Amino acid sequence: MFKRRMKKHTAGFTLAELLIVVAILLVLIAIAVPLFAGALGNAEEATCEANRRSLKSTFLAAYTLGDDKNSSTVFEKCLADLKAENNGIACPTDGSYSIKSDDGEGHIVVRCSKHGLRVDEGILAWIQETYNGAWHQFVDEDGKQITSDIGIRRQYALQHGLTEWPKVTGIGKDGAEGALYIEFKSFGNTSNSSFLYAGTNKDPNATDWNAYYVCDSAGLLGSDSKGQWYRITSNPKGENIAKDEAGMKAILEKNKANKVDLVNDKFVDM
Repeated sequence: MFKRRMKKHTAGFTLAELLIVVAILLVLIAIAVPLFAGALGNAEEATCEANRRSLKSTFLAAYTLGDDKNSSTVFEKCLADLKAENNGIACPTDGSYSIKSDDGEGHIVVRCSKHGLRVDEGILAWIQETYNGAWHQFVDEDGKQITSDIGIRRQYALQHGLTEWPKVTGIGKDGAEGALYIEFKSFGNTSNSSFLYAGTNKDPNATDWNAYYVCDSAGLLGSDSKGQWYRITSNPKGENIAKDEAGMKAILEKNKANKVDLVNDKFVDM
């Protein structure tokens, strides 16, 4: 009799125990699904970004070496070739690619309808499209003439609702990895003499020209270098990039072996 009661008591799970197990599983699923979705989203964005980089590189070669100088037709052909190599897919989430900015010399900014623009591409496209020419020829929303770097930087922050520059990750002061901020400056107060750099200053209203990464936005090292990022290793405390064209070219020359790319808002060696 005693043994029979013991078996009856220990067999299976009670309803309360089952409910507890189900609740635990639901909590684990609630935690895991967003993490998985986020990881999948990051992977898809990284793939899209890599495809856009490949597309830009192919476009530059085709435009520079080919006879067709119509950006639209060259772009469409290069896009068709990219899709052919990837089973008919460019963006893994079915985003469509288009030219956001074109300097007419074989350098374009490619936009994805789903993933938009990389942070540095967005800044450069805004400069080119909004202030295509000398900055002092334009006025701000209050009707005041823009005559300086700080004026154009404030306009960018104002129009984008920024209280700090876009944040990325990279090697900063004394070789320590941490937060850096993408900014821009000009050595001639024009859109085609503007360049992007990454420093530790996050305030759009401040003028801090110390850079730990510099983008050859103007192609000072040649056509193939235009848009290429370089890590500054010539000065562990950052280079002061408040320079003229000759000074900027000298900085890029000193660091031209240190090519990097900006992937998912992080600088990585190439």
